Order: sequence, then C-alpha cells, then structure tokens
Amino acid sequence: MTLKYLTRFALAIVVMGMLLSSKCSKDPIPAAPDPCADISPFKADFVMLEQVSDTAFEVKDTATVFKFITFKAIGQYDSVKWEIGNSQNVFKKSSVSLYFNVLENRIPVKFTGYNTKGANCFPATPTVQTVTKYLSIVPETLAAAIGKFHGYNTDNPADTFTVTLQRNDYWLFLKNLPKGCNGYINPSEGYTVYDFGIAAVQAYNGFVSKGGAWRCGELEARGYLINRDTLLINYKHWPRTNISDSNDYTYSVTPVFKKFIGIRQR
Repeated sequence: MTLKYLTRFALAIVVMGMLLSSKCSKDPIPAAPDPCADISPFKADFVMLEQVSDTAFEVKDTATVFKFITFKAIGQYDSVKWEIGNSQNVFKKSSVSLYFNVLENRIPVKFTGYNTKGANCFPATPTVQTVTKYLSIVPETLAAAIGKFHGYNTDNPADTFTVTLQRNDYWLFLKNLPKGCNGYINPSEGYTVYDFGIAAVQAYNGFVSKGGAWRCGELEARGYLINRDTLLINYKHWPRTNISDSNDYTYSVTPVFKKFIGIRQR
C-alpha cells in the first residue's frame, strides 16, 4: 500500500471517529432516578368516627352517648401510640374503638405517630409527631342532626319539601321522607305526638333509618350534615305496588334511589 493510500485511509478513520463522537455527544445521558420523587413529607393525623348501625360518621369534636367511637390513623407509620382521656392504657394499633356510656366534656385524644420513611428527603421534618384533639360526649337530644330541613331531591330541584328529624326521650323519628310519608300514629298504643314518623338511629351529625315506612313502602336512608345547616340524605325506597288498596302492603322489588339536600329551617 502506497503512502498516498495510507494517508487517505488514516484521514477516513479520523473523519469517521469525529462523526461518531459528534453523534454520541448528542445522545442525552439518562438522569439518575430521584429517590424522593414518590415520597411526601411526613404529617401525623387521625380521624374520629361515630359508629351507628352499619355506618361510621366522621366526628369533628362531638359525638352522642352510648356509641362506639373509632380513632383511626391517617397514613402509613412505622408505629403509633394512643393516649385517650384519663385511661392508663396506651394503645399501639392504627385503629382503636372505645364505647362511651357517660357524658364527658373535652376528652383529650393524644396520637403519636412514628415514621422514618423520607427522613433523608426531608431532614427538617420530625420523624416523631404528636397530634391532640378533643372529644365531647353529649345526650342524643343535643345532636346537631335534629330539626327541619327544607330542600329537594336532586333529580327534581323544583319540587321542594321539608324533612323533619324529631325525637322523644328514646327515639329519633324521620318525617316526610319519601315526600308525603309521615308514618302513622296510633293513640291506643300510647304514642305521643313525637312518635309520628319512621324510626331512625341517631348520630351527632347524622342518622340511619332502615325498615318499613308502613303505608309508604320500605325505606333505607342515611343522612349527615355536610355543614352546620345543610343535610344530605342518600336513600332508597321500595314503593307500595297497590296504593289503591289500603290493606295491601306489597312493596316493589326494585328500589328507587334518591338524594335529598335540605337547609335547616329556624
């Protein structure tokens, strides 16, 4: 091979090397995965729930007597610790349920959460955090979900009516749900004017009613206050199939689902 051809060959190799080098330099270098990408700063918190029938109502700071109250941790923890009221017991499960059968005011509920996950990502965030809330236990007669609420079913906002939640010393009664259904009263059985409606089980912020609406059909309803003066009721109703016959209490096998929203009347 002559010097001329060797020079051309060497030049070709240099040019190819430059082209390859230029191409490689344009390829992005993959970034290293961020170990903190899916981790949020640790924040301890918990919720209180009042158990009524098969429904748990969230408690802000007040619940009614003779109920189980569940204290439930929110989020993931390495471990937890509960100190509730004056009890010497310390609970170390993520969820604790206690029965309250006496009236009490501002019971301290102290929750401590431990979580080291993310400590390297958020070094300024404490890995041990304590949250204290207070719980008052009141008579059912002082429940917030008692009163008259004027509103409508969401499928027909123009058709307004008033739903009443009223109680005597022992029971809560639901009146005018479904619309026009006030239950019945039988004076011979010793009922009072308060016993005119469909029985329900009381929570501080809500209620559950499950059973016969007598002349109106079958009813299953769950209502709760979404704020101080607004009541939302999700209910399903099995109407009577033969309303022309006052002695025929056959109900439809297919329920009608409704949602009622009402504003407290003062």
